Amino acid sequence: MYEVQIRVIKTEFYPDIAEKYLIAGETAGACPVHEAGDVFIYKGDNEKPEGLCATAWLDICRAVTAISNGASYHTWNNREGQT
Repeated sequence: MYEVQIRVIKTEFYPDIAEKYLIAGETAGACPVHEAGDVFIYKGDNEKPEGLCATAWLDICRAVTAISNGASYHTWNNREGQT
């Protein structure tokens, strides 16, 4: 099993889309937890890295655990070991 680095590349908020689809709409705002450049290390055992919000973890845990176990996304990604 490999350790996996999780890096926040950017956070964005689209008020027009939020207003159209979310109950809270534009007041939902951008992510209040993470900023671009934040780094987390996944060490295995399907444990969320400390400091990573639970919502983000739910979105990425399958890909992170797969990479940790040696999966390749090379078919879709031109950088081996990344997704």
